[in-house]
Amino acid sequence: MSSPELVMNNDGAPGFRPIDIVTIIYALLQAVLVTIFMSNRPGWFYLTGFYLAACGIALVFALFQKYGFTKILRLCYPLFFLPLLYEALRSQILIIWGRSFDHQVTALEMKIFGFEPSFILQKYMTIGLNELFSLFYMYYYILPVLALILVIRRRWDSLERTALAVSVSFYICYEIFIFYPVFGPRFYLENVYYLPLIGPFFTPLATRIVSQGGLQGGAMPSSHCAVALVFTWFLAREFKSAAKPLYFFLIMLSISTVYGRYHYIADVVVGLLVGAISILLTSWWQDRFLTAKENAVSARDIKNSETVGIGV
Repeated sequence: MSSPELVMNNDGAPGFRPIDIVTIIYALLQAVLVTIFMSNRPGWFYLTGFYLAACGIALVFALFQKYGFTKILRLCYPLFFLPLLYEALRSQILIIWGRSFDHQVTALEMKIFGFEPSFILQKYMTIGLNELFSLFYMYYYILPVLALILVIRRRWDSLERTALAVSVSFYICYEIFIFYPVFGPRFYLENVYYLPLIGPFFTPLATRIVSQGGLQGGAMPSSHCAVALVFTWFLAREFKSAAKPLYFFLIMLSISTVYGRYHYIADVVVGLLVGAISILLTSWWQDRFLTAKENAVSARDIKNSETVGIGV
């Protein structure tokens, strides 16, 4: 039996893969939600069309053969339009409930800890720590660059597994944003904090990135932590000698989301759970898919051999 890596490299035939199926399911679900909850709002038809177009893109890529540069696109294409899916959520966050559930999250944390963690952290804030944790927070944006090593080393199986798990993590987070919107402490507790987050470089940079690109209502779960766990898991599996540094940076990134007031601790915990579930689910799914493909190839080869034998 050939290894998954070998199957991936030799299997250039078009057809639906797990990443296509999950992308189509997500896009169709979003189109249904928009049609049900936003049909009385201007522009809802265009948003529905956008999600149907995403389905169309997945269908087109399912017809692609994975040769040359198209192999990278074939295995990872959802990652390239995830930012568009994220932006589309801005008009959807409050379509079901019309309000956030920050009060429930803060009440839970007060019950567990007896205080609001990001508020208490003000006691220990310094400009140096602000800069340090802001740098750790922005480490998230470096992870996709690190994953390019998989492309350079032509580790197609690991690349597809990473792209699939990342996509599933984002899709799960995006759906939770709609069904359980949470603004996060930087919005909900804005008037409670008595110390501003200040610093000479990394602090204002991180704040600017979140202010311009952040999604109000998209705090629960922390997609930062979910996706960072996925990248860390697959990179650590591929490069075992770097596992300890990778997991250290994951821990510091998770702490930085609370320190920087971007997330509650509950957001972080649920985000890490989403990442872990995505890894387990997609690994099982991908293994089954590759096994089925390999069995199909073996059956076809046996049939061809028998046909040739009969002909002789």
